[in-house]
Amino acid sequence: LVVAKNHLAFQNCSITTAENGYEALKLIEQEGSFDLILLDIMMPRITGSEVCQEVRKKLSHSELPIILLTAKNQIADFVEGFEAGANDYISKPFSKNELLARVKLHLTLTLYYNELKHLNQNLERLVEDRTNELKESESRYRSLVELSPDAITVHQNGKILFTNEAGAKIVGAKKPEEIIGKTINDFLHPDYMDISEQRMRQMQE
Repeated sequence: LVVAKNHLAFQNCSITTAENGYEALKLIEQEGSFDLILLDIMMPRITGSEVCQEVRKKLSHSELPIILLTAKNQIADFVEGFEAGANDYISKPFSKNELLARVKLHLTLTLYYNELKHLNQNLERLVEDRTNELKESESRYRSLVELSPDAITVHQNGKILFTNEAGAKIVGAKKPEEIIGKTINDFLHPDYMDISEQRMRQMQE
């Protein structure tokens, strides 16, 4: 970690170090503003994988990337690290260029994640605002229709889907609900049935 710290110090990175896993967890809990963690698997008291597991209980891979530093090079060791929640690993000994490239990659991915998250939050607010506006507009329109002195009726294939109070009064109903679902022919004089049905067929054509 000392070598990694020296490499990163020349890149104007703000670096905080911990002597063991418990200290690292304490720093993360207290400060909570780290952009990336370089974690040695072999540490006293608690392993890097265990620290990784604890971090992942609160922070996702995108919120706080973790790169494991390990002298182990067995596939099983890498799998264990990824299962613990690591984003990446670097085998020791590592080169300066490899370290800087991987750190830069994960910082860039986190930046993109935060930008996307911010855009999504803005989009959600816009959708919510627009939805509320539409609800208010619909409510105003419905009030105007329901309180209109003119009869307003909506029907489909002769079946009444909506009417206001004025429309209900025309056919002798006390409330609009009394005629919803009925057909227009239910309120017509028998002499006008044929004319009504003919017009309905013309509308459907």
